[in-house]
Amino acid sequence: SLELPSLLDKTAAAALHEFIKAAAKTAVIRIDFSHIEMVDETGASECAKILNSATKAKRKLQVSGVDRLIALLQDLNRATHSRAVHWLLLLELYQTLGQEENFEDLAVDYAVRFEVSPPSWSEVQAAEVVQAAPAEPRDDALRLSGEITPANDSALQQFGSYAATHDDVLVDLTQVTR
Repeated sequence: SLELPSLLDKTAAAALHEFIKAAAKTAVIRIDFSHIEMVDETGASECAKILNSATKAKRKLQVSGVDRLIALLQDLNRATHSRAVHWLLLLELYQTLGQEENFEDLAVDYAVRFEVSPPSWSEVQAAEVVQAAPAEPRDDALRLSGEITPANDSALQQFGSYAATHDDVLVDLTQVTR
């Protein structure tokens, strides 16, 4: 199983490529996307190519945490200055997951947004979606909760104190509502 890091960049994509290349042709390739928090343009472009060639080569893929990556890409694509590579990675994820309706809807939006022909759907064996292993809680993380707003700046003060005393600043935002 390969856990991709929080930043999907050229290095992470290269690790994914090597991981798939090293796996036996008949092996199930398990990819965990649940830790990704940022996707740069090179990472998006490379990852889309890698997934495309893996599905065309009929590799058996199992993916976890893909919903989070899809949500992240949807947010990036809503931005005014969204990048075509992020759209193409999302299209490739829908293709990989066998989600034809989502693919077709996004392909139309992509064609309109960038004034180009969109990629076309092809029938491939869909990846199996599996549950990601639960994240191990790090005991020394700063756990924030509730709302973080200018009116409630105690969270920022906590953050400042924590950051001043820790080399690795790990903040748990799972209980933050806003």
